[in-house]
Amino acid sequence: MSVTPLERPAVKEPRIKPRPILKVSPQGEDGLYSQCWYPVCRSRDVQTGEVIARKFLGGQVAIFRGEDGNANVVSSYCVHMGADLSGGCVEGNTLRCAFHGWQYSGDGRCIGTAIGAQPPKSAAIFAFPTRERWGLIFAFNGEEADWELPDLDYPDEELMVIEGPTKEIKCDPEMITANAFDWQHFATLHDFHSDENAPGTVIDWEDHWCGFTFVGKHWLNEDTTYRIEIHGTNFYTQQGTLDGYWYTMLNPMGQPAPQEMKFYMQILVPKGDGSDKAEKFARYKAEAILDMETRFIAQDIPILNKLHFAPGFLIKEDKQFVEYLSWLKKFPRGNPAMNYLK
Repeated sequence: MSVTPLERPAVKEPRIKPRPILKVSPQGEDGLYSQCWYPVCRSRDVQTGEVIARKFLGGQVAIFRGEDGNANVVSSYCVHMGADLSGGCVEGNTLRCAFHGWQYSGDGRCIGTAIGAQPPKSAAIFAFPTRERWGLIFAFNGEEADWELPDLDYPDEELMVIEGPTKEIKCDPEMITANAFDWQHFATLHDFHSDENAPGTVIDWEDHWCGFTFVGKHWLNEDTTYRIEIHGTNFYTQQGTLDGYWYTMLNPMGQPAPQEMKFYMQILVPKGDGSDKAEKFARYKAEAILDMETRFIAQDIPILNKLHFAPGFLIKEDKQFVEYLSWLKKFPRGNPAMNYLK
């Protein structure tokens, strides 16, 4: 007896086409992260003679300050038996492990043991290039720093720094820095309007930073002229004038782990002539600006915490946003400390 094979029903063309996605690889993919300066803690978090631990690039670092006052950021696990060095102690300008007393200099070299035995010549933890500015301690993701932290319109010593909030947000830093090129959201979410010409018509694209000038009206209808720059993929800087008064907002973002970001805000204003009156005025202005910018950022955070970052159907008004994503994709990644951090 012959059997007639069942006919398969024809596959219908889907009525709704699959959504296109402009893919941006997440931080931590294959263990790699953008090679940038990342804030790991505030300066006040680690005093002279102290050591603390912080999450960084999916692992842990130890941050210690020797008697010379310099901050050092190193991988947190002793290369002898793997003890956590943040549980050790600072002696002079070195960090000593609590388990067997192996002692490390700021450049990561093991220079001695508690029993006097000579450590292997190549014994070393990973020492990150470290900088301390604006009340923050930064570590560079690399064996050497490929570039330096940005300069501002005023020397650091002429500026008062007011510390803003620190927020932990469930996204990679570039989700925030990309907002600088999403000009539609300035008007729709923040009620922040540019002049007739779109902000940033001329964008500077450099190897390690990009930026543009924004001229427009703030939400209180105050005139603004800002120079907005992204340094690396995680450091937003905004300096310029609001209603004629110069200030800078710095938003460097740390990367504790993949899709985890620690957001810092620092407001900087000119100190003036150094008198008590000038200091009070500078502090008054800085705190008022901090309040304004904090409320501004607070509008973004609930959205960012739930954002599925997958740009799809884009329009011509997204041109600069797409250009930024193209720049972002080319930014170098690495993680030379990978085998030391876990």
